[in-house]
Amino acid sequence: MAFSQDESTYTEHGRRIPRPSHNFVPEYQMSGVPHVETRTLASRANNAAVIAAIDSHKFTFGSVTRWIVINNHSNNAGKHLRIYFNETAAKTAYDNKDNANPDSDLHYFLVNGDEQTQRLEIKCKELYLIPDTPGDTFEVSVIAGLTNVFASDFPDQTKANGFLGVED
Repeated sequence: MAFSQDESTYTEHGRRIPRPSHNFVPEYQMSGVPHVETRTLASRANNAAVIAAIDSHKFTFGSVTRWIVINNHSNNAGKHLRIYFNETAAKTAYDNKDNANPDSDLHYFLVNGDEQTQRLEIKCKELYLIPDTPGDTFEVSVIAGLTNVFASDFPDQTKANGFLGVED
């Protein structure tokens, strides 16, 4: 049974069949619908530039992911890519506190140049990919297996919503 993405009720065509939620196990037992996106990201000139352009570093999924793989296509192993799971953590790392130290928020992981992650079994609806090396551009790819759970039904991954380890 397919649900339209713009359906705002919890029933389909007037029947009382609930939509799957992010806790609906069968959605995570079957293969995901592919989502592939490759972008060239501008490197950070300075920390303020990262905050101003944070939306250009955001990868959004229409459905909750079952798994993700991130590829840093840079041919230089020293060109690191930081991965954040919410906007607050990404912005906190680059705001002007702590003498504009991007290491003030450590809720990220790095993908070295010319490497990709293993398949990460992670439920999320957005990612923020930020080059850690100033002065260059980065080509990155994200491939994800999507569930039939609407992103709008998944809570924001914030500390206030009970997601620990994604922001201070």
